[in-house]
Amino acid sequence: MAQELLTVKLQLKSGPQILSQDLDRIDDQVRILDQEYHKEEESFASTLAGRLGETDERQARHKAVTS
Repeated sequence: MAQELLTVKLQLKSGPQILSQDLDRIDDQVRILDQEYHKEEESFASTLAGRLGETDERQARHKAVTS
């Protein structure tokens, strides 16, 4: 019984360290996901801007031809 109590005591003492390490890993994953999200957002915005520019050019050429 005494050995079991010592084992539980050690587990309770190490619990906060384990939780802290797990939380640090979660924080790291959240940071990585946030960075990836912003990269995708920038890529999408850049692609969209390029396509809108192409559309504007086509409309300008069409207007010039039809005028």
